[in-house]
Amino acid sequence: MKAPWQTLVAAAALAGCAALLASGQETPNTGEGLLYFAVENRQTGQFEQRGRTGSTGTAFGNLILLPNTRYRGWVVDARTLRVGRIDFTTANSGVRTELPETVLRPVASKDFDGDQLPDLCEQIIGTDPRVKDTDGDGLEDGPEVIGGGDPLDGILVRTGLIATVDTPGDARAICSRDDLVVVADGSEGISVFNAFTGLEPRVIARVRTLDPAIDVACSRQRIAVATGAGGLEIIDVTDPPSARRQKRFNRFELGGDALCVESLGGIAYVGLTTGEVVSVDLVGGQLLDSLSLGAGAVTDLRLSAGVLYALSPSRLHALRATPEDLQVLGETSGGEQFTLTATGGLISRSNSIFPVDTQDPAQLVQGTRADNPFPVQDLVADGSGNLLVVGQRLESGQVADSVVGLRDTTNLDGPLLQQFVLPSVGRSISISNGLGYLANGASGLQVVNYLATDVGTVAPTVSLSASFPLQPAPASEEGQRLRITAAVSDDVQVRNVEFFVDGERLTNDGDFPYEAQFLAPLLREQPTVVVQVRAFDTRGNVTVTSPLVVTLTPDTTPPTVISRQPRSDGILSDV
Repeated sequence: MKAPWQTLVAAAALAGCAALLASGQETPNTGEGLLYFAVENRQTGQFEQRGRTGSTGTAFGNLILLPNTRYRGWVVDARTLRVGRIDFTTANSGVRTELPETVLRPVASKDFDGDQLPDLCEQIIGTDPRVKDTDGDGLEDGPEVIGGGDPLDGILVRTGLIATVDTPGDARAICSRDDLVVVADGSEGISVFNAFTGLEPRVIARVRTLDPAIDVACSRQRIAVATGAGGLEIIDVTDPPSARRQKRFNRFELGGDALCVESLGGIAYVGLTTGEVVSVDLVGGQLLDSLSLGAGAVTDLRLSAGVLYALSPSRLHALRATPEDLQVLGETSGGEQFTLTATGGLISRSNSIFPVDTQDPAQLVQGTRADNPFPVQDLVADGSGNLLVVGQRLESGQVADSVVGLRDTTNLDGPLLQQFVLPSVGRSISISNGLGYLANGASGLQVVNYLATDVGTVAPTVSLSASFPLQPAPASEEGQRLRITAAVSDDVQVRNVEFFVDGERLTNDGDFPYEAQFLAPLLREQPTVVVQVRAFDTRGNVTVTSPLVVTLTPDTTPPTVISRQPRSDGILSDV
């Protein structure tokens, strides 16, 4: 099967713009100086890629686009503001399309905001035609572009690999939460990055674990680290620069080697070689419950809407994620070396992706296999209809490099929407604030902007569900662990979702699914608790939900035993 993407080579080459190129002096693109370029899919009207060149002036050096698709490419010379345009249709899959040299012409276009940068140039570059100084640095967009500066400091419009930060070990897994990105770095433990700016992640902490870190899960101020035969380590990142090991559970206390970990709201779930799933209180440092799935080692875990999806060699299991009382809701067939999406609705093996209907966790139904052009290493959904697939590109049967492919979740068997080739071997990917963060082996942490930034004014839509009744009026027993899930959609892409409890921000979730978990206060403290959600898209358009006032009722739930030490056949340790 030929790869369903199209490679393009051009010397230089946006769209749907009503502005016209003026008649006048024409100059060929000589390949010198700074150029901005952009590509629009003429069949969908979406901008698929934007970027700028270095001093060599080569735009579109190696684009990968959909086959048999109409595109329009534009390029603007930063120094002269001359503009070139080409229209083209890509050839069949696997066939290279040679693009002609782009001719640059003066542009006849309005300048709505009066910043000396024509509106057509603003559309190509990605600046805001309604604002004189898009990035707010004190320099108007026109003079900043002509002077060779960046009118988009801190604003992502360019696609592809935008940052690489080396780590001392072998980057194997990754998680993100509250503007932190954490890499499981093998024998070097974990590396913690501040990803708030979204551009150049900064290392703010490194913690050496007692055994090699093979998986990580982020949960507010705690990091859960699976270390295989070493068990589970809890890292306190309340003050990230002073991050420290808080607690360790060895393999005897857990009941097996820790292969994978997932977490939410201070609770971690650990998958073991013995086929058990164990829940752990990360703040209190206690083992809460364990459940044997009886189907071989648990190799992957994902949480979504109060359901924990666990993968074993022969089955996909759906568990009720009540930390003190884990129970199997349903299961289906699976297979060795599968991975899961964040929704639990997709599993993969080798070059195949299998959709799973999870609307009823008690009746999991595996759908028809979809083929992927490269072996799948990890995959994650962004909640806006896109699926990021990480794998390895092969040449003559040998691993050449790492690939990040972008898919439409509604058409899994269709062609890739985008493809980005990266060095080294991609292991794991997490989405944070609209960017893909990749644990990429020897190359460390790499950041991929897989979609051009939203330039529209349409704000996200938000609907809420919860672990407690919302109708006829929201109510919950005091002291209960409450979960809020926000279903957020946007015309381009959701960036992040903030959860507020009684006016205080509880968490910032930049990774789909968008969820938060907290303990309800006691009645003697207050009669109600107020929850509110604020959702942003990548343009910064925001939607704020109406306050959700939850009435607290008296505690009627009897006590339950949540942990026993030592466990049956367990061994106590003070390590």
